[in-house]
Amino acid sequence: MKKRVVLGAAAAVFLVCLSFSLGFRQGRRDEAQRQEQIGQALLSFAADRLEELKAQYRPEVAAALASDAYAAYWYEADPAFSSALHDLWNALLFDRENLAGREDALIKALETRNAQSLKSLAKEMRTPEH
Repeated sequence: MKKRVVLGAAAAVFLVCLSFSLGFRQGRRDEAQRQEQIGQALLSFAADRLEELKAQYRPEVAAALASDAYAAYWYEADPAFSSALHDLWNALLFDRENLAGREDALIKALETRNAQSLKSLAKEMRTPEH
């Protein structure tokens, strides 16, 4: 009888620990998925702002675009794309006047999540040809 009680208690403790572990893992997966969704939404906002800037340059829209790029940088899990977003943010912050004519390429780079294209565009904005 004592052996059964001990085994039952051990099984109960094991099941409780297992359920906490599984719940914790699921919570982490849900959080990662939520962050990915937020990052994707921010990239979508940035693409929308670029469309707006193509029509007419307005400083407040360009500033909002920089804000979206920076916020997406914080939510990005891919280190290469995160670095590219940071470069874009710097380019938009310091050299946003050099964005003109690059909107379509930038939209495509954001939508396809192409880190190399994004880095190249940011570099072009930072070092324009005179």
